[in-house]
Amino acid sequence: MSATAVVVLAVDALRARVAWWIVLPLAVVGGGLLVWQCFREGRVQGVREEALESGEILMSAYRVHPVNSGPPPVRWPESSSHELRVTTYGLQRWDGDQRLWAHPWRAVALAAEGKLLVVRHEGRVVERLQLDTMGGAPDELLLAAERLRRRGGGGGRA
Repeated sequence: MSATAVVVLAVDALRARVAWWIVLPLAVVGGGLLVWQCFREGRVQGVREEALESGEILMSAYRVHPVNSGPPPVRWPESSSHELRVTTYGLQRWDGDQRLWAHPWRAVALAAEGKLLVVRHEGRVVERLQLDTMGGAPDELLLAAERLRRRGGGGGRA
């Protein structure tokens, strides 16, 4: 149960005339969890923003699920710290506040295998990812990558 759900549950309990001394500790704990969760998410976003090079602009970010081998599962966990960031210089893959890899547009190639995105760097497969999008297909990302590659994106990275 998320912290937000605990706070909403506490408010509903007060409306149902449950004793305040029962609801108050529940609301305090839920509120504390919510503050901690927001602080943690803000810190991760701050680390990711600081990693951008001078002049590099974040264009889009996708929640992703790495697929190592075999078919992807039918249902992924609701929360995921895995993110694929599309910038004017290239692609970045993050897990929480840890950057796993970053490749400039001139050295990366993207392809679709059904609903999976295959990322290649200098001819070798770096990773197979399932994008957490409405349709699950990486079409939008493939189109953007092709346009950025043609435009000569790659910035200051070697």
